[in-house]
Amino acid sequence: MASRELAYTVTPKGCWECTSHKQNQDGYPVIARNGKSYVASRFVYIQNHGEIPANQVVRHKCDNRKCINPDHLELGTQQENVKDISERRRWSDRSGSKNSQAKLNESLIPEVIRRLRNFEKQKDIAKDLGVSQQIISRIKCGDAWKCVERVSL
Repeated sequence: MASRELAYTVTPKGCWECTSHKQNQDGYPVIARNGKSYVASRFVYIQNHGEIPANQVVRHKCDNRKCINPDHLELGTQQENVKDISERRRWSDRSGSKNSQAKLNESLIPEVIRRLRNFEKQKDIAKDLGVSQQIISRIKCGDAWKCVERVSL
């Protein structure tokens, strides 16, 4: 079976946004080669610059997860990557349904709160919504979905 080639569109900032492959839960395009899955940017880095040392990660200079432009990719430590995220304020846009791991959305939180006020069991609410009981508990305690305005329970 032939491997599908990487296709992309070029943005005004020079990013090569991958259009040929689906994104993983974190928003990075994923490519399969020789029975192994790669984040596309890691695959492109290896093809253009060589192997990635064990203690290094591929960082995007452009902060664009879909970008596979070899000139926008550089190596660094995970600590440097986290520092980039913090300094460039990339954490701020990952609240609520903008979080790639979110299984709920803002419109469901009032329903969760209503059901909690009606003394429904957390495990029943979680099962109905396809989430863990822990997330329902975190919503109840105000530790999750803080971005949704609500009155306390």
